[in-house]
Formats: sequence, C-alpha cells, structure tokens
Amino acid sequence: MPRKSKNKIKPPEQLGPLEYKGYKVGQLVYCYRSPDKKLSYGKITMFHPDDNISPCFSFACEISGQFRLGTFDQIIDEPTKQIKNSVLRAIARNRP
Repeated sequence: MPRKSKNKIKPPEQLGPLEYKGYKVGQLVYCYRSPDKKLSYGKITMFHPDDNISPCFSFACEISGQFRLGTFDQIIDEPTKQIKNSVLRAIARNRP
C-alpha cells in the first residue's frame, strides 16, 4: 500500500503590498487571530489594507496548520515567556 502524501501549506500568490505598518511578508508573528481571538503564531502571507472593518493580514498558522486572518491591533510585538511556551505546547500537541 503506498504511503499517504503529506499535505504542505502552499502560500497563495502575492497580490497586495510586500510591507505594511513595519511588518513584512514572511515575518513570523504572535497574534490573536480574528474573529475568535485565539492565540496564534505564524508567517505573514498577505496584507489586506483596504478591508471594510480594519486593515488586516493573512498568515499560515503553525498551531492549526491553516491560513488565518489577523488584525494589526492584535499583534503581540513583545511576547512574554508564558505566551511563547503556550504556543510551543500547542504546536507540539497538534503535530503527529
């Protein structure tokens, strides 16, 4: 029986700007994702500066393995040790 192919996160094509409010595409950020405000960590893939509600960004979440949406006011610029450990535990728990 052949092995199951592993699903890899493929970033979407870059349509928006490469930099916005001091953040760059490909930068790793800790944030509270939108709309459920759960702690997340991932690499920024795209910016959405012209969003109806507020400027936001898409990122590939390391915890859930999905593309998520976050707002700039929910980014954690200086994460505490507790936040970092919480993210590491969540990543370890969700990996096979």
